[in-house]
Amino acid sequence: MQPPKTILVVVPGEELRKSIEFTLEAEGFKVDSHKGFETVFAAPQAEDFSCAIVDEDAIEGGEQNLSRLAEIAGSSRPVVVLLDRMAMLPGSFALRQLPKPLLGPALIEAVSAVVPEISASILTT
Repeated sequence: MQPPKTILVVVPGEELRKSIEFTLEAEGFKVDSHKGFETVFAAPQAEDFSCAIVDEDAIEGGEQNLSRLAEIAGSSRPVVVLLDRMAMLPGSFALRQLPKPLLGPALIEAVSAVVPEISASILTT
């Protein structure tokens, strides 16, 4: 049996972050969850994830957060960005955008669509 795939979650709002954690863990994923980018890059396991889910609220606040998002997106791992106010993200990132309010099945479908080995593991469990 393969170890669960790790999903990096960067969501400032505690209620939304906890909801995303619950949804992903209920589907068998391991979750590395953070309130902001500061703790992501301070964590020793920061490079150990298959996919990232980033809320637009984590991106707001200046160029530093955009550069951190670019660093994650540039790591050749997919990023799903949760949006409800921004029409498009500044910069040229290869991201999948998912509108909020968020429903569990939509989140799981978005993650499965961007990480092929994840969708294969969901289908076999």
